[in-house]
Amino acid sequence: MCVPVYGLHIMEELAFGWLEWAHSVGMMFPGWSTFYVTNAVVIVIGVTTAMLGWRMPACSLVFPALMVINALLFHLLPSLTGGHPNPGCISAMVFFLPLAALTFREAWRAGVRAWQTYAAAALLAGGLQLWPVLLLELSPMLAAGPAQR
Repeated sequence: MCVPVYGLHIMEELAFGWLEWAHSVGMMFPGWSTFYVTNAVVIVIGVTTAMLGWRMPACSLVFPALMVINALLFHLLPSLTGGHPNPGCISAMVFFLPLAALTFREAWRAGVRAWQTYAAAALLAGGLQLWPVLLLELSPMLAAGPAQR
């Protein structure tokens, strides 16, 4: 259920103007085409990790870990510091956190008990969150031409 819920989250961000909000708070994000591509990749990651299932628990738990990071660092924290919910905050709080908690609980019930598995999932998810930021930082130096926005 994580992938369809993430799709609903993307719809909320689009409907409530996430990009405009990001620019208003000084967040570096070039444009809607980057938003679309980034979220398409997130969905591909979600489908891929879901297909791995319990054969590779650390990888399969990356997506719910990604949802937790997104909810807390990109929605809850900025909403609290900004004094009002940002675009995507509703679905992040209502869907992401409870569904991620249920997913981790089910993993535990299925026998995924090593803390290293959960730590690896969190580290991988953190790396995935940092990847687009790194690419945006490096693009002026390494891109062959102007980045597509």
